[in-house]
Amino acid sequence: MGVIVQTSEHVPEEPVFEDVLSNLVQDRFDTFSEILNMDCTVLLAFASDLSHGRVEPQDWHNKMIQRQRTMESEEQLLPSSLWPACDGRKLVCTREAAVRMQEIVATIGTP
Repeated sequence: MGVIVQTSEHVPEEPVFEDVLSNLVQDRFDTFSEILNMDCTVLLAFASDLSHGRVEPQDWHNKMIQRQRTMESEEQLLPSSLWPACDGRKLVCTREAAVRMQEIVATIGTP
């Protein structure tokens, strides 16, 4: 089966933790390209109050906003996924995504 078993007697010297850590920790974004095309939903996350902090429930919040508030309270999307995915990469978007984002901000944006 090709399995090799090594015990402490067979390891020439104890490996340095920092040298083997990269083999143990997987970067979930290592297959991403150097340029990321941001769609409107990602642009909204970058600008949304919901993504940047705790938003108190409001009477006018619809089910989608309530769901987003719940998701953000359980796992903050920006620090856990979006910022790490964007780190060191060039971010671009289509003109259509930029125009749609501006329309959304003009319609429902808050100060």
